[in-house]
Amino acid sequence: MQNPNELDIANFSFDNFEETKSLNEQMLDLIINKDRDFGFQLIRENIKKSNVHNFPLYATKASEIKDKSFVKPLIEILEMEWNAHIYLSATKALISYDNQDINKQILNARTKNENLRKDWGGKAFDKLLAENGIE
Repeated sequence: MQNPNELDIANFSFDNFEETKSLNEQMLDLIINKDRDFGFQLIRENIKKSNVHNFPLYATKASEIKDKSFVKPLIEILEMEWNAHIYLSATKALISYDNQDINKQILNARTKNENLRKDWGGKAFDKLLAENGIE
């Protein structure tokens, strides 16, 4: 991992680059398969501390798995995050649960975090809610 140019990428193809899982995603999948509890703990922790480049991996995994233990850290992100890329990714993950109680928490977060109501991110947030019937 420290020397990415030394990784064996013989099976890599640019033809399916978008379909190829990142090394981080492959490692996370392996951890979840071998130790589910630890993998879920990693997702929860990394939801809280990941930067804009890494957050989508953990939000996406949360939306794929839909374990209820991911809801609280995702809601906490909505209540405090200023970066639109992060809070929009968190919102998409929460919406994927298709749960009315979670949808209410999303709306409540909008009242707590003014960033969810500002600039392009606020407009994108409102559009995302409207497209999913969350009002």
